[in-house]
Amino acid sequence: MSNTVSNTLPHSSILSDKAQVFISYAWNEKDSEENERLVNQLQADLSQRNIEIIRDKQHLGYKGDIKQFMQQIGRGHYVIVILSDKYLKSKNCMFELVEIAKHGDFVDRIFPIVLSSANIYDPVILIDYIVHWEQEITRLEQAMKKVSAANLQGIRESIDNYTAIRAAIANLISIIANMNTLTPEMHQNSHFESLYRALQEKIEQDNAA
Repeated sequence: MSNTVSNTLPHSSILSDKAQVFISYAWNEKDSEENERLVNQLQADLSQRNIEIIRDKQHLGYKGDIKQFMQQIGRGHYVIVILSDKYLKSKNCMFELVEIAKHGDFVDRIFPIVLSSANIYDPVILIDYIVHWEQEITRLEQAMKKVSAANLQGIRESIDNYTAIRAAIANLISIIANMNTLTPEMHQNSHFESLYRALQEKIEQDNAA
C-alpha cells in the first residue's frame, strides 16, 4: 500500500520507522457508524504514511486486560482523541483521558478531533458534563449503602475513578477547547494532513531528543 501514497495523499513525506499511535474514542455509541467511518479512514490514511494505529477493537483480544490497555493508552507518547458526547460520559474513555493527563505533557501528547456532538465550546454544556459525573458519583454512593463494606471490593475504585474524572474534566475540556482542532470534515477531506504533520513533527522531535 505504501507505494501508492504519493498518488492518494497530499503529503508525500513518510516516516522511515513505523510509529505507533493510540486512538481513544467511544465506538459503541448511537452515531457509531459515522464515528467508525472517520476512524477507519484515519487508520487507512495514516497507515499509508507508516503510522500504526492502535485500537482496542483490534488490539485488545479476547480476555484481554481492559484496564491495563487503557493505562497503556494513558502512557502513550501519541494519542489521537476523538471527542464526542458519549466519550465525555464514558467511564472508560474518561479514564483514558485522565490517565493521559496524569503522565504529563498533555498538550504535546494528544491530537484531538472534536465531533459535533461534543459541544465543548459552550460553558453551559461543560457544566452539564460536570453535573453528569457528580450524579454518577451520587448514584454509586447510594448503591454502596445497600451492602456492607466487606462486599465492596472493586467498587471503591470506581468511586475514586469517578471522583478523579469529575475533578479533571473541566480543565481538560478547556485545554482541548482552546486548541484549533479543525472540523472532522476538514480532516477527512484532507486525508488528515494537518493531524499527520503534527504527529510527524512530534515523532521527529522525540527521535532527535
